[in-house]
This record gives sequence, C-alpha cells and structure tokens, in this order.
Amino acid sequence: MHQTLTEIDLNTSPRVLLLGNGLNRAYEGFSWSDMIAGLGYREFSLRERRAIASLPYPLQTVIATGDRIDTRLMENAQKYDTDLLPAQQALFQCFTDLPWDAVLTTNYTFEIEKAIDPSFNCRTKAYLPFQMRTVDDASEEDAYALYQYYKMEDAAPIWHIHGDLTQPDSMILGHYYYGNAISRLHNYSRVFTKEITRREKAGSAFVPLSWVDYFLLGDVYIVGLGMDYSESDLWWLVNCKKIFGRGSIRLYYATDEKLKRPVERISYMRKCLAKQLLCEAYAVEYIPESLESSDYADYYRRTAETISQYL
Repeated sequence: MHQTLTEIDLNTSPRVLLLGNGLNRAYEGFSWSDMIAGLGYREFSLRERRAIASLPYPLQTVIATGDRIDTRLMENAQKYDTDLLPAQQALFQCFTDLPWDAVLTTNYTFEIEKAIDPSFNCRTKAYLPFQMRTVDDASEEDAYALYQYYKMEDAAPIWHIHGDLTQPDSMILGHYYYGNAISRLHNYSRVFTKEITRREKAGSAFVPLSWVDYFLLGDVYIVGLGMDYSESDLWWLVNCKKIFGRGSIRLYYATDEKLKRPVERISYMRKCLAKQLLCEAYAVEYIPESLESSDYADYYRRTAETISQYL
C-alpha cells in the first residue's frame, strides 16, 4: 500500500532508533551463529566449524549454504518466526513507547511489530495491512531494500533495513548481498544530496522516501547492535552521514569483560578499544557500559530510560 511520510523540517533532526538483535538475545533468541547453523546444507565437522567461525559472518553464510543463500533462506526462513514471551514484549515496549520519528532494525523478524500490535502475523497474510511503500514504480529489489516499511496505528514507521521474513530473498545475509547493499546505498545517497540541496535553496521541507533519509538526517540511537565490522553497509552509511548528513549517532554498547575468564579479557578489551577508536573517527558517540552480570534485559531497560531523557 502506498503512503506518503510526514515531511522533515531541515532545521530539526528526526529521532531515529536503530535496533539490533540484542533484545532477542536477552531472552535467548536466535543469534547470527544460530541462523547460519540452521541454514547449513550438510553436517560440518568440529574442525570445519571452528574454521568457519573464524570468518566474517557474511562469508560464514556462503560456506554454510554451499553458496546457495537465497535457496536456503526460502526453505528455512519461516522457522525463525517465534512468538514473543510476555517479558520480551515488555522489554521491546520500553523502546517502542518512546516518541520516535522512525524505527530501523537489522532484524529479519517482527518482534517490534508484535510488541506494538499482537495481531501482527507474518505466517499468514495478516501483515499486509501494515505493509507500506513510499514508491510504487521501483524494482522489487529496491522496494524491499529502500522503500518498504510497516506502519502500526499511532506508531513510527518500522523499516527492516536488511530485509524480512515475508520475502526471504530480500534478506541481506551473504557477502554478495552486502556488496549489492552498498552499491544501492551509494546510488541513493547521490539522489539524497541533490534533493537536500534543492530543498534548502527552495526553503522547503524534505519528504522522506526511505529509511536512509532518516539515518542521514536524524539523531540516531543504536541499541542491541554491536556494529560488527561485517556490517559493511552500515559502516559505509555512517561514513556517508559524517560527510553529507546531519544529526548525531549514539552507539549504546554493553561490554562483558568482567564476566570473561582472565585469559580472554585482554583480547576482548583490545577489540572494544578498536571499535571505540573507529567510532571516534566516524564521529559516533560510543557509550559503553561494563556489565556486572549477564542480565542483559536489565541493561536494555536502563538504556531505554537513559535515551528517554534525550527525546
């Protein structure tokens, strides 16, 4: 269904949430590793599994599926759709109840939608009334990647920026697909910069068409997303925002070095420092919290409360 989004005053910054899989992991939901293992086309030996685990996630997927990512996703995607636990729903609502202008997620699954409206169901066609597009004549690939979102009553538009379960071939999972995503973002950013310049000269508001507009113009709060270096499309867009965009990025990052064995701690903290330095280079505000326990749900509740003070 076509729908025009609310205009953005270029003198203001939209409030944007980028939510990752961390909230699901707080309740032992599927991890990257679980998904990749579930897509495996054969049994791998322990030696092979350890070798595969040393690779970036997109390349792990290539091996696990025998380079048949699209086929394996079509065969297996629906099994990743699960019902929300009451406590899990309450945790998501800590974030969805805040006054966002847009909600972005790297998740393929629909916990955010279900937290807002329990009637949402991607196993039937019950999701269709919520599915919107800003552009009618785009290719299907561009539509899923850039222009499609879900709109629940009185809630901000929700964008699955890496695709979703309703269309498994929209899901960005393998190395080839991340490369395509960067190409698509590059092409869109060129249109974006020209349109922003035109709107500024005319003194008019900007009409967003894609989640990319919100990311580049907004104050972005990243939660439950570790920003792994394999998320090459997002790091590219972070850099693009620094060059051409506006607003800010805050990355809320839970570290668990206190829960690790001493032999693991030094290497782990070195990786955390590397991420902090990269964030500084890209003008991302890195906000770590060293956890005293493995109660990630409590961490996310406190993070939602902290963010609410900025909105």
